[in-house]
Amino acid sequence: MKRLLSISMICLLWVSFIQAQDMEKYRSLTTEADALYDKKDFKGSAEKFEAAFATLDGKAYPFHRYNAACSHALAGNKKKAFYHLYRLAENPKTKYRNLSHITQDKDLVSLYKKKRKWKKLIAIVKANKEEYEKD
Repeated sequence: MKRLLSISMICLLWVSFIQAQDMEKYRSLTTEADALYDKKDFKGSAEKFEAAFATLDGKAYPFHRYNAACSHALAGNKKKAFYHLYRLAENPKTKYRNLSHITQDKDLVSLYKKKRKWKKLIAIVKANKEEYEKD
């Protein structure tokens, strides 16, 4: 029994150590992504955000996902930009609802040309906002 407990504790410590390393890598990559964005290297920024998300098996803080969408949009990758914005809007945990921000953000202007996708996204964000304000 003691041996099983010892093995369990070692495994738990190992998993915690790995997760801490993953978070440190995530933070480092998102910091690099932000710096590249500031230098107007939007493609490089988008790539760093993607690498950061990969360290956490696709998970991301909402503000990083939004920033990744902006970087992708400015780099000309509308498909990836929409991917991240839809993940934010449709995620039950985040339910992105900042309608005024998303509709006024100049980083996303290139997405307006995809009228059907843009209108659907805005409808979801608007519904999220209304649901939040109702509660």
